[in-house]
Amino acid sequence: VYTERFLYLSSLTLSEQFNFLFNGYFEPGYSLINYIISWLGFSEVALFLLFSLLAISIKSIFIYRYSPNVFVSFLLYFSHLFLHTEMIQIRGGLAVAILLFSIRHIASRNFIKFISIVLIASSIHYFSLLFVLAYPFYSKKRIDSGLYFSMGFLLSTISVFVDFPAILNSILGGKLQMF
Repeated sequence: VYTERFLYLSSLTLSEQFNFLFNGYFEPGYSLINYIISWLGFSEVALFLLFSLLAISIKSIFIYRYSPNVFVSFLLYFSHLFLHTEMIQIRGGLAVAILLFSIRHIASRNFIKFISIVLIASSIHYFSLLFVLAYPFYSKKRIDSGLYFSMGFLLSTISVFVDFPAILNSILGGKLQMF
């Protein structure tokens, strides 16, 4: 899919590309990076390499800054997540890497910085917008796990009567069908 997107986006003229950036079908940040890579004369392999290197670098910085046990964190990352996020879901991997740096703004309750980082990540992958839901759930007070269980049970019960995929599909303009 990434190769077809790259070839399609690189075949557009500059004005077509500008109009295409903001039509909502492809994420604008992804489309812009895609266009720049093709404009510089590189192939889709350069795009994959760039996204993977950015994601690995950002996640490495995050691990070094925030992990009390760097070795174990890298071991878990490379043994469980690396192949999937940096080799298969490259846009998702980069978006998650960017979102990692919004976590400290949740803890410090700085909504403007938090939402800014979420918007940057969502320019790479729209599903990053779902991370906005993490902001109201953070509390420095210990919350009873029964509350989370009750909320999960309530959402599960509601999902029997409400077609969440159809709602998400209409909000995202049909992009859910691609996944």
